Amino acid sequence: MKWLTYEPEHYTKKKLVLYSKTVRELLPKEKEELTIYELRDKMKKLFEKYIKKSCTEQEYMEVYNYMINNSINELMLDKLSAEELSYAKNEIERLSNLSKEDLCQRVTEQQQSDIYDELSMVDAYILHCLSDIYYAKCHDSFENEVQSQVGTNIVRVESMQKKIGSL
Repeated sequence: MKWLTYEPEHYTKKKLVLYSKTVRELLPKEKEELTIYELRDKMKKLFEKYIKKSCTEQEYMEVYNYMINNSINELMLDKLSAEELSYAKNEIERLSNLSKEDLCQRVTEQQQSDIYDELSMVDAYILHCLSDIYYAKCHDSFENEVQSQVGTNIVRVESMQKKIGSL
């Protein structure tokens, strides 16, 4: 929910510029941007109501449909500035080299609600990416273990077949 209700400074500045113009002064592209900002404002208010559990059934369905049809990754990327994304890229590259155990510890600690709530938006994005990296590392380890066990079982079956064949 942190991302859904967050409005970055560059959104606020751009909206002020757009709202300062009359409808006739707006270029077609600016009209589209304004429509997007108005939808975001509407959804921000709905998410705040959703968090407080004060949505009507129709509002709940709007929130649900929005969540189904919009990627959290795209939302994060859209809301972070170029500088924040550059910083995040460098941090993710650096931290992705941590061992699986260290990565697990870092992700687990920062995902605690009291700590997560205090993270900056760029740090929350980094955590999201690290969580995906940790999942991938665990998934790879699991698949390697499964492949190893399958290989071991195949050797056992072949060995048993040879024993049975020699009887």
